[in-house]
Amino acid sequence: MTLLVCTYKIDPKSKNLIFDPLPDNGEELAGFESWRSIVWGSEETINLGVRFLPKLKETDLYVEGEDLIEFIKECKMLIEHYEDKSIRFRLNNFIKAANKAILCKGGVLIN
Repeated sequence: MTLLVCTYKIDPKSKNLIFDPLPDNGEELAGFESWRSIVWGSEETINLGVRFLPKLKETDLYVEGEDLIEFIKECKMLIEHYEDKSIRFRLNNFIKAANKAILCKGGVLIN
């Protein structure tokens, strides 16, 4: 299985999430399912002091509101840390999704 990233908005009346998938050109890719533990939830990542991505080890990740700015900062810091191109590619996908979510006043889901 593959982890995917998408954006969502919250319907003001029903409070349901309305998902808005990213373009199907690679921007939706968030890593392999095993990356929940071996990358995003790894000791290496956790020891860097990040708070969002390690949550993927246990559950899907929802980020919205003011947390989106911190999430972007976290992703940029991880880009500086990791040299692996595939990890950096996925982190850039997260940044694109978070920027889109900020513009539409929504959130990001990685699952």
